[in-house]
Amino acid sequence: MNVPWRNLTLGIFFGAQIFGIVAARFGPERYFCWAPYDEITLFDIAVTVDGRQLSEGEIRARYRLPEAARDNHSHANVISVIAHFEQTYGAADRAQVALNYRVNGGSPQQWHWPLSAGESSPSP
Repeated sequence: MNVPWRNLTLGIFFGAQIFGIVAARFGPERYFCWAPYDEITLFDIAVTVDGRQLSEGEIRARYRLPEAARDNHSHANVISVIAHFEQTYGAADRAQVALNYRVNGGSPQQWHWPLSAGESSPSP
């Protein structure tokens, strides 16, 4: 019979899900995992390209994110979207980005692009 093979398949399937939940609890980006998550991030984005401040519509078109919003994911997801765009499609623009955010009503924080000399990662 195929019972041992079925048990092995189910064990791998559920083991991978448990691994994903545990791994997400220790990482900043939890977008692709269904682990319980209870952060609310309020953010606003300001972008300057060639000395000109981008409009709300231009920011939305650039990052596929609103200029200001409430997000039920980690702030690291917003940072990751912006950093990825600026490292790839927007690299030639030399944009300056200021992301102001607040997690769970805590103190305001900022993240800037381009990264300063001491920063090696897009994560805060």
